[in-house]
Amino acid sequence: MDDDHLDSDCFTIPFQGESGNTHGPQLRLRTYQLVWDRLGRQSQKIVQKSYSNLSSEVLNFVLQDSDTPNSFLGFRGEIPTALIIGGTPSTNSLVLENLELRIDDVSNVHASHIRGKECASLTVALRSLVLGFIGGVDISDDENEQATTSKQKQSGAPKLATHDLHLLEAWYAALLNHNDDVPSKLVVLFHDIEAISPSILEDLFYICGLHAERLPFVFIICLSTSPDFLHATLTRSALTNLGISRFHAAASENQFDDIIQGLFFDLSFQPDIMLGPDVLDILFNSCGNRMATLDALSTSLQLLLLEHCSHPLSVFTSDEIEESLEDQEGKPFFAHLRSKLESSIKKLDDDEDEGVRQSIEEALTAGDDASLLNAVEDIRREFGSRVVNFRAAFKLLSRLRTTLRLTRAKKDRSNEFISNACTVLDGKDTENLIRSTIDKIDKLSLTEVRSLLQQVYQFFTQDLPPDIRQEQMTTCSALVLLINEVGLESEEPAEEEERAAKKTAHVDLTRFEDVAALSQRSVMKSKHTDKIKNLLTDYLSEGLRSLHDTPLSEIWCLSARTARSVEHLRNPSIVSSITSALIRPQDYLQCQCCTTGTHTLPDESMVFLRYLDGGKMINVYDWFETFTVSLEKEDRPVIESPPKKGKGSKRSKKDDQNNMGEEDIRKELQARFLRCFHELDLLGFLKHTGRKQDHVMRTVFELNE
Repeated sequence: MDDDHLDSDCFTIPFQGESGNTHGPQLRLRTYQLVWDRLGRQSQKIVQKSYSNLSSEVLNFVLQDSDTPNSFLGFRGEIPTALIIGGTPSTNSLVLENLELRIDDVSNVHASHIRGKECASLTVALRSLVLGFIGGVDISDDENEQATTSKQKQSGAPKLATHDLHLLEAWYAALLNHNDDVPSKLVVLFHDIEAISPSILEDLFYICGLHAERLPFVFIICLSTSPDFLHATLTRSALTNLGISRFHAAASENQFDDIIQGLFFDLSFQPDIMLGPDVLDILFNSCGNRMATLDALSTSLQLLLLEHCSHPLSVFTSDEIEESLEDQEGKPFFAHLRSKLESSIKKLDDDEDEGVRQSIEEALTAGDDASLLNAVEDIRREFGSRVVNFRAAFKLLSRLRTTLRLTRAKKDRSNEFISNACTVLDGKDTENLIRSTIDKIDKLSLTEVRSLLQQVYQFFTQDLPPDIRQEQMTTCSALVLLINEVGLESEEPAEEEERAAKKTAHVDLTRFEDVAALSQRSVMKSKHTDKIKNLLTDYLSEGLRSLHDTPLSEIWCLSARTARSVEHLRNPSIVSSITSALIRPQDYLQCQCCTTGTHTLPDESMVFLRYLDGGKMINVYDWFETFTVSLEKEDRPVIESPPKKGKGSKRSKKDDQNNMGEEDIRKELQARFLRCFHELDLLGFLKHTGRKQDHVMRTVFELNE
């Protein structure tokens, strides 16, 4: 077994398929890293945007006047403290980063950081606080430097220590002189405050409280545990130095929708992969309803990508990997790709996908690897174009349902988004969803029809990105013609309809003129609504085509197979995972020597295999003997029981030396067995009994090989 490989941080299970590419696992891992890097950065931007309101509230708290009403009575003023509760370590770090960026943009506000892992003592904490302010602002005033130098020369006193707040007072006085006596705020950001010792926190707050009248401190503390952490940990006298104001960082109800829409349904961001309906449903069931943290959604997405990248063709997910494939010799890999292309031709529509069909047929006819890669690139562009149109059509459908008041109550809004997204991704009931939405246009008045047309026209001309807007020129032209017919550009038709509506309330149905006027307006409205319905139906039906109809769609779209596999990864059977690793360690260690025989397996595996051969109760000594027998083929002398000593037996000096070597080997085997014994005991495979001290009971039976 390779020792260097055993020293690695993690092990991977290679894909047992016909990849044929010797660098396949490395390329697929690189693909996963590229895809997740883009998704991770985009998700952080979405989360930061969702917490922007919280950052604004905290910043307003920092900038407000912090004079306490009891200061004129002689009491020491409290330090304004913003306590952010309800977040997680990851979200708290994002909130503090956003706050730091906002503070940098505000004049006369300076920040310093205190991190829990770095505060092993009070001296270190004070030094971090002082140097955070002094090192962040450079006061290059010659007069202040000269004044400070002259004072030091006159007093003859040594320089102040970096953990002394009097040094910070001198720096702040120089800062006031430099800014023409304009006061500033000194903001202290606490990271991982739960990791700081309570005694250090108490002393830190007490010392800062002593200087609060001369140093305008503002504390910002993020808690990822209980909201009452400070009150449960610190004494009341320490808390009297803080004027605490609470801010809640709890995620919004629709934050799951915001992240999913921002990653996979936003027109301004183009991910390398798309979700399937089953995958989206699993994500919602696991993270949407019961999500306590955003880390659960991030972990689930990473597991989905890892499972997706375990298949050989997943190297095409990112376009940056295809250049590396041209230099690899993977004949079975390209044979697998050829078979996939041959089977994918059946999915193509003869009329609409003629270009892709021709590219695939030319690649199959040429037969070389470069032609196959060119065909995959053409399919990638076709899939990307279809995904862009799909997102635009789905966004328009969601806006239409909102305008037509087809959305559900606020508490069911998330379920509605998931339901509609799964429906259009699946493609089976898309036509019914479009029809149920478009049919509601018949119930609109002519004024409401004009307003709807205006919103649709604004969607195509303003809301769509410029590159996508050029592709929708045909639909925009048809909308302009409809707008001219309905009379959106002129305000006179709307005024006429308002007057007609007032007359309708007092219409006399016995008069033929009134009935004819109502009939004419009804015919005109029906004519316009029919054109609008046909235009929107054609656009939505064309844009919301199923993504699975594209050749090789499983490369850029997470399938149901991936979703089912991730279910086992998210909720794994711990016993099955451990036992499978002990029985077949070669799949995890990727070691060739483990396949040559039982004696080359790790000690834990050999002991566990003998464990499975035993009964309900196992004799520990017999278990050890079977372990030594399994090592007979190992490159060492065979272990034999020492012969009994008789009264007349004669032993030579050479026999004593051999026995000493055998005793050392046996002690080594005993140590190896005891280590494995205690490891299995720690994992819960053994149960000790008081009836027989030399026996243990099994806890795992009936393994499915």
